[in-house]
Amino acid sequence: MFIRSIDFTNPDEVAMCYNYLDNSDQAKNCKPEDALALLDAEFGDERIRLFAVTKLSQLNDTFLSLYIPQLAQALKYEIHHKSPLSEFLLERSLQNPRVVGYAFFWSLRAGLHEIRSYERIYLTLERFLMCCGKYKNELFRQSTVNESLIKVHHRVKNSIE
Repeated sequence: MFIRSIDFTNPDEVAMCYNYLDNSDQAKNCKPEDALALLDAEFGDERIRLFAVTKLSQLNDTFLSLYIPQLAQALKYEIHHKSPLSEFLLERSLQNPRVVGYAFFWSLRAGLHEIRSYERIYLTLERFLMCCGKYKNELFRQSTVNESLIKVHHRVKNSIE
């Protein structure tokens, strides 16, 4: 990908990159699946990340939900807690909580164990739960069942040992 060759400390190359994103046919025809790669730690530039989010916004909810685990992980590489990616994920999760929101909730829950990204993931999860209405009751029930299953697993494991 052309963007990988850009030296982001060189203003001329950055300007050329932005021009490429705005005007090239290749950038206009970039598939959402290919744009996902622009959200990893290698690309901290906000404009490139916004380009990727714009491309991902073309996905329907079913396909988007398939990428939610990777997108939740990509939140760790955002510069700020409130970013185009977090806003996009929250918006789509709230528009369709049973498909996108469900995947988003469980992906965020799975990411809470990482100390360095805990605050960002927790705040994003909290925003989702504050806005998802009565759906949070269903998520709470699912979380309770999940925790009960974990406790049973530990009891069985300890009794075998």
